Amino acid sequence: FERDQQALLAELEKLDDEDRELKIYQMRKAYIGHMKFVGELYRVNLLTDKVIHYCIQDLFGDPSEPDEEKLACLCTLLTSIGKKLEEGCTQSTKYAKYMKKYLKELK
Repeated sequence: FERDQQALLAELEKLDDEDRELKIYQMRKAYIGHMKFVGELYRVNLLTDKVIHYCIQDLFGDPSEPDEEKLACLCTLLTSIGKKLEEGCTQSTKYAKYMKKYLKELK
């Protein structure tokens, strides 16, 4: 995520305003699409709880410096997997602790 951003930010600096806005829109759309895809992989059990919790923690990022793009991706991911994620947390105390942490950070 960060590696992609650094390369794209360098590329964006070279573009004029109109092209830059178009490129930013395309990037956001791609990131959101990736999160929907990851969510679907989790929903059909191709990703484990461990992997999805790692993704969620990475998307939360640094609470003192929130990243708008990551938070938008996080919202998309949680919207697509929320029910299954919550069901998984009721079966594992380890993941239930993660879920409580997420809810605390969201407040």
